[in-house]
Amino acid sequence: MDPMERQRQRELAIRREQELKDLETENDHRERPLEGLSSAPTSWTQDQDDAAAAIVHAQDEAASEERSREQVPPAPPERTLPERGDDEEQGLPGARS
Repeated sequence: MDPMERQRQRELAIRREQELKDLETENDHRERPLEGLSSAPTSWTQDQDDAAAAIVHAQDEAASEERSREQVPPAPPERTLPERGDDEEQGLPGARS
């Protein structure tokens, strides 16, 4: 195996390990400390989060649904041919073909 291939294999193994760590962290649903303050005490409580979320994010679901609906293109108009006039049927000049 050439040196470049060995390096690629090492990098791939490292990326796989990191992905497994990420998946393990995402599957852990315990409460996590505030980022940057992992060992520091805090006076923030879960009640404060819940109270704020009820006010700040109360309409998020409805707003998201509305934005999604706005992205849907309108239905196409009826695809019927207009009525043909007498002059069109006879192939007279000035008639659309």
